[in-house]
Amino acid sequence: MSPDGKTAYIGMQERGVFVWDTARDKLSMKMESDRRDCAGLTISPDGKFLAGSISDGQGNRTTIRIWEVLTGKIHRTVDTKGLNLHGRLVFADGGATLAGVVRVTLPVLTDP
Repeated sequence: MSPDGKTAYIGMQERGVFVWDTARDKLSMKMESDRRDCAGLTISPDGKFLAGSISDGQGNRTTIRIWEVLTGKIHRTVDTKGLNLHGRLVFADGGATLAGVVRVTLPVLTDP
């Protein structure tokens, strides 16, 4: 949801992000994603950028996509170098930092 509450951003499986005008109750834009689906959406505090984690098609979220809200154009794509994102992304430091949770499988440690 945009900071002013007038726009909703909906990650769609195999369809990118739908931008919904809540005042007019209609689709206003579609932000493209070349991957399977987009989730964990978050908007920057100034409302200028939308970020989401993109699936690789096998259930792993190893790419972050950042769009310009006004144009819907891709601003930046970040490869997480194989780290699997889990859940929502969050802008921090007034929008200067983007944080997320990484899903990691740890081995069970036992005493010898």
